[in-house]
Amino acid sequence: MRTVSDGFDVQARTRLCAIAGLALVAVLALLHLWYPFDDDQGLFTFGARELAHGARIYADFWDLKQPGIYWYYEAAGSLFGFDEVGIHLFDLGWMLVVCLVLLRLAPHVAARPLLVGLAPVACLGPYWAKADPIHLSQVEIVVVLPIALVAWLLVDATPALARHAWRFALAGALVVAVVAFKVILGAIPAALIGVALLHAWTAQRLRFADVVLRGALPALAGGVVAAALLFAYLWQAGILDGTLWVAFTYPHLALGEYDWQPSSMLQRSLAWFFSGERFLVPFAAFGAWRELVVRRSRLGWLLFAWLVVGVVAVLAQVLSWWQYHFNLFFVPIGLYAVGGLEMFAAWAMRLRGGRWALPAALAALAVLCIGVSMLHKMQRYWYSGPSPLVDRVAYQMRVEQRLDAMVEGRGFLARAGALPGRIANLGDPRMFLYAGRAAIGAVNGSGYMLAAQWRDAAALLERERPAYIYLGNDTRYIWTHGGDGIQRLVGTRYTLCHVDHRRGEWYELRGAAPSGVCDAPVATASAAAATTAPGAAPVDAAEH
Repeated sequence: MRTVSDGFDVQARTRLCAIAGLALVAVLALLHLWYPFDDDQGLFTFGARELAHGARIYADFWDLKQPGIYWYYEAAGSLFGFDEVGIHLFDLGWMLVVCLVLLRLAPHVAARPLLVGLAPVACLGPYWAKADPIHLSQVEIVVVLPIALVAWLLVDATPALARHAWRFALAGALVVAVVAFKVILGAIPAALIGVALLHAWTAQRLRFADVVLRGALPALAGGVVAAALLFAYLWQAGILDGTLWVAFTYPHLALGEYDWQPSSMLQRSLAWFFSGERFLVPFAAFGAWRELVVRRSRLGWLLFAWLVVGVVAVLAQVLSWWQYHFNLFFVPIGLYAVGGLEMFAAWAMRLRGGRWALPAALAALAVLCIGVSMLHKMQRYWYSGPSPLVDRVAYQMRVEQRLDAMVEGRGFLARAGALPGRIANLGDPRMFLYAGRAAIGAVNGSGYMLAAQWRDAAALLERERPAYIYLGNDTRYIWTHGGDGIQRLVGTRYTLCHVDHRRGEWYELRGAAPSGVCDAPVATASAAAATTAPGAAPVDAAEH
């Protein structure tokens, strides 16, 4: 017979397991604290730093992303610093909040304290284990929090109770929050609201009028109020037109000018994701069957909508298909897997010694999904040279070898006699951070700027004539998209001054007398000699 003390014991064990799970996620995050930025994170940090000093996105600097990710980085940098440690510390806090939400969702798919408490590890452990610099702090992992919050708000919400209307209203507001990060991803929380309303009408047999009046209308009202506040802020900041153009006009134009990514890119991204999830997927499949078919639970259908709409959103982004897009799916797969492990534990308990089956399975999964990858990282990055506490740059260059061009560029600009003044960076956006110079942020060599934008950029550089222009080799297919305007400018106004180890080229503005910092003269600039078909992305550039 179950007693009250048994209930307290279950709660205590659940809390203990939850603390262990949170601690493990925190440790995994801290091991990535000094990871270097990849291209995107370098641009986000540069842009956020500019925002903090009064710049305006789409005016003083340009990117094809919605402004939400820049606000995220601005908050992180303002609190902890505009560098890798500062951004990743903010990520740690953000992901711990995600863990708390997962701890509220896990009891809907599992009853055992061990599974409930370790649900955050099942969802986020494989992410941290497989994450390289390109995957960290991206939009797709950041929006997991508002999407998970929508799932938590709606999993128990019923339009039959008027006091639950606030849940639908807040869920509608969170749709707008996700849209601020990436418009297409707003379809995921919107779909979750639709599924919750449909579940209330069909499974709970609620009146259609109650579903509309106490569910759909509050959600719509919450979304409208949040959108009005967002539009008012964008208008007040003077970036409403630019935000709307980037969100709704630019994608159509870019699809007409740039080639789709090859299907091999999508295949590689899928392979990366399943390399971390392949041991959880069988349990997730059983868990999905249990929630969708056997129990017909609302959370099961919410997770299903998350996966289906998320897959459609990823496939629609035909110019990218990057690995980090699949960051969206670690949480729903992890929660389904927790439900599958609950089934496995119930089955194993009927066998002799079955009480040890679940701990054994969890230990094996921890080794296979997390331990092996983390051990490889530790051996490759921590034990093969100075730790980041001793020599951060050396550590970061082991993790991301392309950083050598950034360090080299900073050294070049710091040479005695180098011309003062701003630079223009048409290469790796991390150069904005490493150069130590003010930059013309409106020219972004890593963004898929349209042909007309590149013609305007060439005219802007002609007017501004920055002291140095950096042309990245792996972004050549982007900055040549608008024709040969950039190449003609550097050929007539600039002198090729330095070629780095990544074949990036530094050009110095011609003056009355040379600065004396240039390397030995180069007969012809490779930028002027090389030709790239407009819209064609080289294979090496497509990796980042």
